[in-house]
Amino acid sequence: MFTGKRRTNGKWCAAPHVLALFFFALCCLAACAPAEKSYTVVCWGDSLTWGAGGGATNYPSVLEGLLQKNVNEEIYVANAGVGGESSATICARAGVYDPLALAADAVLPAGGGRTKVVLNYPVLRQGGREELDPCTLGGIEGKLTIEQRSYTAEEYTHYFEPSVKLQEDVPLTAGTELVTRHATAFDGCFPVVFIGQNGGWEDSGELIAQQRALIGAESLAAGRYLVLGLTSGSAASRAELEGAMEEAFGERYVNLRAYLSGKGLADAGITPTEEDEAQMAEGVVPESLRSDGVHLNADGYRLIGNIVYDTMRRLGFTAAWES
Repeated sequence: MFTGKRRTNGKWCAAPHVLALFFFALCCLAACAPAEKSYTVVCWGDSLTWGAGGGATNYPSVLEGLLQKNVNEEIYVANAGVGGESSATICARAGVYDPLALAADAVLPAGGGRTKVVLNYPVLRQGGREELDPCTLGGIEGKLTIEQRSYTAEEYTHYFEPSVKLQEDVPLTAGTELVTRHATAFDGCFPVVFIGQNGGWEDSGELIAQQRALIGAESLAAGRYLVLGLTSGSAASRAELEGAMEEAFGERYVNLRAYLSGKGLADAGITPTEEDEAQMAEGVVPESLRSDGVHLNADGYRLIGNIVYDTMRRLGFTAAWES
């Protein structure tokens, strides 16, 4: 059930004989793991945040480069974008659905290996990158993966694989909590929220509630956050949603569609084609800034990184980070 509250800890649900082994494994992992970056900003999103279509360019990395060059070289920006996730599953991955748990009983076999698990929320992709996969299931450290023919396929299977070999079978009941790394990894970071392209919301009110949940109560109260509008659609088709988001977030809302379809090409130094001109006349992001019908190219992502940085500076958000 959606609560809009950020989870901070899972509950110990593993059998007692597993806990000693688990704590031992945690100590080993802590001793061997490389030092974590101390992130200042977290960018929540889907493939448009991850940077699909941009080659090696994505907007969080552009933003990080600008912040390190002009504000403080020790600022790091976390790219928490996972392709194919809806606004709802991004919230689940971030820990703002309480609790994320098994929907059916499962047994983790002795010796380890991956086990099919059924979650109480639809597709939670977790991504294919090492920094996204770690999670705990009933207090047992491991990795969550997904098998699916494509991002749009309706059939999928989740698997959980413990980080250490288990000495005996561990039964887990429906309701056992699963806590992803993202549920706690970015507490205290400045949030930039760019969600909704893949659905997961019925109307603007629901999407805004999800955005608020990702921002978190403390950042909302302090007014230290940014919300990015969807880049797809036209001025006419997005009018209601964009009006609602502007009313909800004011100057902390960045209308990316309007910017990219208006000043984008000029700021990128690109001469528009006839097709670009026709699309821009309707308020559609021009194809010269896109890699396909939805995703941007490197120029498009650079523009987003630039406008997010400029907005942060204009609103005075970067002052606290200046060296």
